[in-house]
Amino acid sequence: MSNSSKKLLEGLDKEITDTEAQIATLSAGQTENVLDADSDLSAEPPGGITIVVLNARNDEFVEGVKVTVGAASGVTGNVGMVVLDVPPGKYPYEAEKEGWKPASGSVDVAPKGNDSVLVKLEKILGTLVVTASLNGEPVDEGDVLLKGPKPAKDITRTKFKGGGKTFEDLLPGLYEINAGTTVEGVYHYGVKARTVKVGKTVKQHVEMDKTAKAPKPKKAEEKTEEKPPVPTEPPEEIKKVEVRSYVIELKAWIPHEKVVDPEEQVRVTDWLDTLTDVANTAIKAFPLAVTLEYEFESHYRGDNHAGYKGSYRVLATLQFDWDGHAISGVKSSGDYGDTHRDWKAEAWIEALRKKLKTIFSSGGSEKDRAKSKTWGKAKGNSFELGFSSGNPVVMVQALCPNIDSVITGTIAPNGDLTIKYKTDMFPSHGLKVSINGVPDAVYVLNDASGVVALGPAGITVITVGLTSQGNTGELNIAAL
Repeated sequence: MSNSSKKLLEGLDKEITDTEAQIATLSAGQTENVLDADSDLSAEPPGGITIVVLNARNDEFVEGVKVTVGAASGVTGNVGMVVLDVPPGKYPYEAEKEGWKPASGSVDVAPKGNDSVLVKLEKILGTLVVTASLNGEPVDEGDVLLKGPKPAKDITRTKFKGGGKTFEDLLPGLYEINAGTTVEGVYHYGVKARTVKVGKTVKQHVEMDKTAKAPKPKKAEEKTEEKPPVPTEPPEEIKKVEVRSYVIELKAWIPHEKVVDPEEQVRVTDWLDTLTDVANTAIKAFPLAVTLEYEFESHYRGDNHAGYKGSYRVLATLQFDWDGHAISGVKSSGDYGDTHRDWKAEAWIEALRKKLKTIFSSGGSEKDRAKSKTWGKAKGNSFELGFSSGNPVVMVQALCPNIDSVITGTIAPNGDLTIKYKTDMFPSHGLKVSINGVPDAVYVLNDASGVVALGPAGITVITVGLTSQGNTGELNIAAL
């Protein structure tokens, strides 16, 4: 037995003696309901299961999916999640939505409802086979242009050989089909329309019964001797462009007051191991059946704000000047907020649902600050800013993936910005642009304030959110 266990057990001796008299007063009728002495837990609460549904192509949440687990069913919300009350046991599950391939499997639901299932659905797409003919004869080579809902890969004009072309993975809908070929300087073409149906292969034949002037082939570029440029005055509009100074911030923050610790179950197991000797000895010392009960909670502090202003987990900053021609004076930096984990634990001996003696009660917190990584760069008229920052307090990094975010942008001669962004689905991400020291634009790129952040569902939602950079978009910001 360890020294700490011996010390705690010595302290229990007197308390055990004091409580023996109290237990002895229990009536015989009461003792019939006391839990078995070999049990170390009270009655388990009902089970439960959390289902999170993602798009198999891009890991985005899928809303409106009907999920059935055993006799329970529900529909996923805007974060692709549904929580079902299901008693402990093993059940089949099924997820289905119109236009998507259904998914099924089985899941073991634990008594305390700590289970979750990640389901990926594939959208049911269609196939279109295009063939063409000219004057009733099959056309061996030509080109096809599709206009319509567009497939996963945006289709523009494409060549075909062997009399036709097969287009797979098309989104359902009506397509305009333009097929053509050039014969002796004349472009022959035909236009048809065809609806692509979910999960079906449809065929469309195009007769090239129309003609147009064939495009002229491009001439090979002639090489000419380069001559030094003749100095000229810059255009008037360039003369008027002033030098502007830009500061771009990209940051991520946890909008909740607190979020789940994904390693709580690991930590509680380690903690209970330290109490084993003391608890077993104490339980055996009682003349009647008693149980060891406990509560353990561990969570991380959030930044507790929904908008851009406030504290953060990670902040990346890029500064540069723009004179209408090229970026100069580039500087980048990064900063990180403190990560706090708070915990509290209590263990006690109980009989007849009455606490007889507390054998452990404590709590505390730990904090650390991430050290990597952020980056920023700029050249010519383009720039990039991003970060990938980990949790410095977590024991196993795989249980808490990095927070990731990146923007790429270009700047026009007049100073206007075009910015494309790609962020995780959790936590919240935001962007701030200042020009000549004046805030010009502030955006919340991803608002995670409405997602579940505690309990088993919180573990699933946050883990999926940190592994899915499904939040993308484009911003156009006018200069002051």
